[in-house]
Amino acid sequence: MEENTPNQRPSESVIRFNCAFCRQQIRVPSIHAGKKAKCPHCKNVVIIPQSPPSHTPQQDEPLFLEHDPVKLTDTKMTRDQQFQMLRDAAGLPPLEPPPPPERKFPALIDIFLYPANAQGLIFLAIAVLVPMLIRVISLFLCIFGIILSLFVAVIEMYVYWYLAQCVRDSAAGGIRAPDTLAETPGIWELLWQVFELLACLAVCAAPAAAYFGYTRRIDMTFWILAGSGAFLYPMTLLGVLMFDSINGLNPIIIIPSIFSTFFQYCGMVILIGAILYLLVQTQRILQPGLLGFVLYPLLQAAELYLAMIAAHLLGRFYFKYQAKLNWEV
Repeated sequence: MEENTPNQRPSESVIRFNCAFCRQQIRVPSIHAGKKAKCPHCKNVVIIPQSPPSHTPQQDEPLFLEHDPVKLTDTKMTRDQQFQMLRDAAGLPPLEPPPPPERKFPALIDIFLYPANAQGLIFLAIAVLVPMLIRVISLFLCIFGIILSLFVAVIEMYVYWYLAQCVRDSAAGGIRAPDTLAETPGIWELLWQVFELLACLAVCAAPAAAYFGYTRRIDMTFWILAGSGAFLYPMTLLGVLMFDSINGLNPIIIIPSIFSTFFQYCGMVILIGAILYLLVQTQRILQPGLLGFVLYPLLQAAELYLAMIAAHLLGRFYFKYQAKLNWEV
């Protein structure tokens, strides 16, 4: 039999339940059933399960969780938290996140199949065929050439945005290109995504660019600075995309993360470097000429296909080593 606390009457029953967020056990007098309160462990708002019908909650009595008094709160909650609170009130177990999908093929093979689903092929069709169609129309409508060029610029920004979504979805466990057709990013969201990518590139290239601007020489020091920036760029980009903030450029976050996953990170950089080499080769084939014009759609699709694989590698790196990275995303 439990000892009675000064604030609990001898005849009063006790409700025991687990917090929906931290799973710690909470004990409250049954007169407070159905009320909202903060968990004393994680401070999230929970709803106390219903007590037997014979007990009627009284609004003027204090609420005690694990002998710690807390006040009822009207703290704003997300939709997920409100939905979970309703499940708790109904006595239903918390919803567990679905397990991440498993690869059907060996990892080195399955990685290159990342864009090979309906969503990935739709993205490739939009990113390649729509700009191509706009350019063909602009040949016949020279007056609207500037307007059509703006449409092409929006499509290109959408490509950068989708690649960033590939990183985030892979970081959550995805193994195939994400379905974003239901999402409609605004123009400012597209511009912000491009700004984040360019900010990462500018920060990593700044030392080499500053050295060249001061000395006007391309020597061993220049290549060391350029190589260091290229080595830092994937982790810097991952930090900015996962935090969705320029704060991801903080070297206090980036440098320790590289050291904690050094060998795995080097392996990822080598793979991405090989993919970038293939991208450069496709760009060479796309030089002005008859062959480049004829093969343009196919080579452009191959270039974007490889870019999606690189984004997938970056996201899967976070998914696999997020405990070592120790980022509070």
